[in-house]
Amino acid sequence: MVLDKIRKISRNIKDNKDRKTLGNKNFTIFASNCIGGVIYHNLGHKFLSPTINLWIKPNDYIKMLENPHKYFVSDKMIEVKNSGLPYPVGSINGVKIYGQHYDSFKQLKDKWDQRSKRINWDNIYVFFIERDGAPKSNLLDFDKLPYNKVVFTKKNYSDVKSSLVIPKSYDNEHNEVNNLCDNLNRFTGLKYIDKFDYVNFFNNNEIKLNK
Repeated sequence: MVLDKIRKISRNIKDNKDRKTLGNKNFTIFASNCIGGVIYHNLGHKFLSPTINLWIKPNDYIKMLENPHKYFVSDKMIEVKNSGLPYPVGSINGVKIYGQHYDSFKQLKDKWDQRSKRINWDNIYVFFIERDGAPKSNLLDFDKLPYNKVVFTKKNYSDVKSSLVIPKSYDNEHNEVNNLCDNLNRFTGLKYIDKFDYVNFFNNNEIKLNK
């Protein structure tokens, strides 16, 4: 398949360059959805975070970030039964964790516990996205948090200093940022999140787009 080869080549070129440029090698990513896992994978980096292959509602995510040692912990997750969803859901101190890419609650809990123990509390980078019903107040609350952080927004906000608009990422139908893990187009292996210079973010804590 010619297209598959083209996608793989474009992906490999970027990832190889990024891995050589990355100086910060031991960071934890907190993310409200799958972009953290995608970035770790692109960089060939071990998952030093429990927020992998899952998603968390915006209000709950902010609550977790405001009191991280209460929520980003091992051995506290319980199963939410009869959720009506086709994937497992857990709960930690009342906050729901949606294991969208897990086959069972046991798998979700085991991976969360395992990866929570790897968190590097001295080297944390936090990602948030204006989607899943996140109101402006969530963005403002996120902006006040004491982390290296970035929030991808649907438009420019002068009062949200950590915000960044990814070009062409606005989902007009749902009035939110689209899935940044989607490919830019059918001819490339690059995704919307690749428009963000995350290597520079980890190396220098700068929020900017790739050139």
